[in-house]
Parts: sequence; C-alpha cells; structure tokens
Amino acid sequence: MAAVPTKKDSYHHGDLRETLMQASLELIDEGGVQALSLRKAARKAGVSSGAPYHHFDSRQELLAALATQGFRLLGELMDEATEAAAAEPIAQLEACGRSYVRFAREHTAYFRVMFRPELAAPESYPGDRKPGEAVFERLVGRVLAIQEAGHAPPGDPEAMILLAWSVAHGLSSLMVDGPLCVATEEPMVEMDPEVMGETVMRVFSAVLLGQSRP
Repeated sequence: MAAVPTKKDSYHHGDLRETLMQASLELIDEGGVQALSLRKAARKAGVSSGAPYHHFDSRQELLAALATQGFRLLGELMDEATEAAAAEPIAQLEACGRSYVRFAREHTAYFRVMFRPELAAPESYPGDRKPGEAVFERLVGRVLAIQEAGHAPPGDPEAMILLAWSVAHGLSSLMVDGPLCVATEEPMVEMDPEVMGETVMRVFSAVLLGQSRP
C-alpha cells in the first residue's frame, strides 16, 4: 500500500513559497518582525526546517519577498481608491493617503516589514524594488496633478511630496505601533480609525494647499 502523503510532501511546485510567506505574516502578526525566522516559518507551515531554503537563502531574502508583495498590494489599493474618487486632483490625493492608512491598519504584518531599515539600502535588498518605487511614483503623480491644476505653488514639488508621504506614513505608524493603536487598552485619541484617516487627510490638504476646506 502506498504511503499517505503528509503535509510536508503534499505541496505542488510553487505552493510552498506562498505557504511560507503566509506563515511568516502570521508570525509577525503574533510577535512582530523579531519573531520571524526561517526555522519558525517552517514550523508554522508544517514543513521541515530545511524546506524554506529551497525558496529563500536567508531571513533577509524572505523579508524582501514579503515587502515586495506588500508594496504590490498597497499599489493595487491606491489605484482602486483613486479610481473611485472624484476626478478632482485634491480628492485623488486624499483618497491615495486614506488607502495608505487603511492598508497599514488592515495589513499590519506587511506594513511592519516594508520599511525595515535593513531593506532600505539597494545593495542590501535581495528583492524586486520596482513595486515600492511604483507606489512612490503614484504619490508623486498625485502631487504633480495638484500643481498642474494650479492648486499648489509651481516649482520643485519635493517638499510637498515629502510632506504628503510623511503625513500618511506617520499616521499609519502611530496607528500600527504607536499611541493611536486601537489594539491598546487606552489609545491616546479615542476616534474610529476610518474617521481619523479621513479627517487627517482633509486637514493635510488644507495645510498643503494653504486654504481651509469644509
């Protein structure tokens, strides 16, 4: 009688990589990025400790793969949000920012990985950087559209781009691991995350454009 396949040898080619990545996300959700190792991911996935090395040479390569996947997902959500928003450039920038905050809140494990210091330098990032660069280009495009529509001062948009990114990322970080985290017993500000994201992005537009908006 043939042996019944176990979980360790029942994966089709290519499935194991995705399974390991999902197990890694669960580990990060449970204990933060520091809880992740190739051995722990293998144990979580129910495979041998050597199995991850068929797909990832190191923990850093696994982190880079997760970051790449996270940036792809964030880009898709940003596209969906801007397409659903009004055609007016300010509304699209606000929608872009809200989708960024919502992504961090709903896909916290990805968010915690995507901006890791050890993945910041190109020479130390063993993955595809294009999805991350594409996300940044989406933000740049929204700011440039505001300039072209005459809603913001002409000239070098670098400061406005940095401000837009800082607002969206700063609020996201405060919600994920900071004093605005809704998972804490006593968050510093009692406000529904969805309402908070909406409010902050509208205030941001007012500051960026130097005008008050209802």
